[in-house]
Amino acid sequence: MKKTTKQLIAFLFLSVMIGFTSCSSDEEIQEKELASVTEEFQQKINQIDLPSALENSENSYALQASSYFNSVKALGLSFSALLTVPQNATSSSKPSGTASKGINNSKTYTWSSDGITVSYTITEQSDRYSFYYYVESTDFTGKLMSGYQLKDGSYAEFSLYNEGLVVSIFKFWLNGDTIKAELISDDSKIYLETNSSTKEGFIKVYEAGALTYEFTWNADGTGSYTNHETGDIFTW
Repeated sequence: MKKTTKQLIAFLFLSVMIGFTSCSSDEEIQEKELASVTEEFQQKINQIDLPSALENSENSYALQASSYFNSVKALGLSFSALLTVPQNATSSSKPSGTASKGINNSKTYTWSSDGITVSYTITEQSDRYSFYYYVESTDFTGKLMSGYQLKDGSYAEFSLYNEGLVVSIFKFWLNGDTIKAELISDDSKIYLETNSSTKEGFIKVYEAGALTYEFTWNADGTGSYTNHETGDIFTW
């Protein structure tokens, strides 16, 4: 899981850097409909949390579960933050000419701050917003991310790139109180499912397509860790 962790850290770092060039207030978002979808998505992600007993536990397996959970939640919030467009961005529009396929217009936003230049292209379709993110800076230059978010806020997916190649794929499902997330990176996969009301949930970690271990927790914060390679089970 070392490569996965490094990629998570790198993406979150870039998200923070880009975040300094944008603002999340309603008045500074130019795409009102997109803003509404993004804000709703972010509100739902903010609602998910761990039971306080688990969050404050000093058990080593509980700490691992918390670490995975918080990393996935942070990715969801970073994704929605990247869809925020600052007021000082310049934009150019291009009609798609393919209305019969449910595609409307494409717009590219560009802005710069503190040595970072961002080009963000978004295309509106009948049921979704598709996007492409390109960044130029001293620390990173190239295609950073592409993906889409459904207009009803029920699903989002994006791919992270390194030297033009997909290195990670992140998926998010929102259905009422049930939140599901999946991170695929190299031969590893992390799958999270949780309930925003009860706060119970589980995380499964796969290596090379095989389930290696999982964490399960209850509403009261108690839980268990299962190592599927050794068959060992530990509780907290």
